Amino acid sequence: MDIETRINDLSVRIFQKAAEDHSSNILVSPVAAIAALATMLPGADSNTRAQMEEKLGISYDDMQSLLERILRSRKLDEIDGLDTFARMLPSLRIEKSYADLATVLWMNDLPDLTFNEDLIQPLAADKNCEVFQTGNLDRACQQINNWCCEKTQGKVPQFVDHISPNEVMRLVNALTFDGKWATPYKDEDVYIRPFTSQHGERQDTLFMHSEEDTYLCGFNATGFIKHYSGWKYAFAALLPNEGTTLQEFISSLDYLKLSRLLGRTFNGKVLTATPKFTAERDIDLKPIFQNLGVTEAFSKTKADFFRLCRSDDPDCNFYLDHFHQKTLIDVNERGTQAIAMTGLETLCLTSEIEPEPYKVYLDRPFLYMIIERHTGIPLFMGTVEEI
Repeated sequence: MDIETRINDLSVRIFQKAAEDHSSNILVSPVAAIAALATMLPGADSNTRAQMEEKLGISYDDMQSLLERILRSRKLDEIDGLDTFARMLPSLRIEKSYADLATVLWMNDLPDLTFNEDLIQPLAADKNCEVFQTGNLDRACQQINNWCCEKTQGKVPQFVDHISPNEVMRLVNALTFDGKWATPYKDEDVYIRPFTSQHGERQDTLFMHSEEDTYLCGFNATGFIKHYSGWKYAFAALLPNEGTTLQEFISSLDYLKLSRLLGRTFNGKVLTATPKFTAERDIDLKPIFQNLGVTEAFSKTKADFFRLCRSDDPDCNFYLDHFHQKTLIDVNERGTQAIAMTGLETLCLTSEIEPEPYKVYLDRPFLYMIIERHTGIPLFMGTVEEI
């Protein structure tokens, strides 16, 4: 199974798990989530690394190679047919579509922590990655949020609420997509028509109407493809057939079905109507990946990230804790803007093995007091000798 197939298969399964936990609109970026975990792979060792590689089906180098192929940065002056055409007619303004992934990595500056420079340096040298280290947690939080605000052009001004004192590292990546329609909608193409919700409620909504030339059909669904400028990215829509709910359709999908459906295209006139919509979602990715089999990396006692960092405290262990994603999308006449902010926290466990709890069973006569905590003065004292 090649890398594209593995990522597509995992993406479908991530989407299905996200759909199980949400009764309303779903929005998730599987590739951004996979990329965040893949960035931690070089720091994992033993069973933790083996399990992550098996369940993700990809290495860090594989992921970087894939991202180079699927992303088109607005910073790059790429030479393709569209760019060449634009250079021939400099007075003609052609808006490009792009998808860009950037990463920020914060490391805590504690005297008993040692990070593996061989792993950190390649990240610091990556033009799409910003790496910094500080022990000032408020400053780290502010710097990460400033980075997020800049990368999303102000759409996500705050992504991190706080950083815990025992947190060792925070990784956040920002996947931004800005796609302009290859054939934009005209004013007369946008008008109201009814939309029926999953509960059967009728909602009058602004729809964008167009004539496309790529029709999709199969596996209890029909759909179409509409391209963005540059034709590197496209909007694919799938509508379950009457009698099949959206949840039933999603549950029935796997990568093979989806790839065959998207590959089974029919050329011809396709009259389409797409509602204008916006969405914003927050998703907890940790239970999704745990359900998919990535468990050791999130375990306080089993995780092994000692290739990434070490502590002078022999009882200290490192594990992945919170893993969440915030997504936004806006689909309108001009095109589509979408953002996925994915955050991954690495925490330091001060004691790998929790001590046995003390036991005090008041099952025989005992004395009790009510004391003032600051002075220790008892306000009440008493005994219980019988009930």
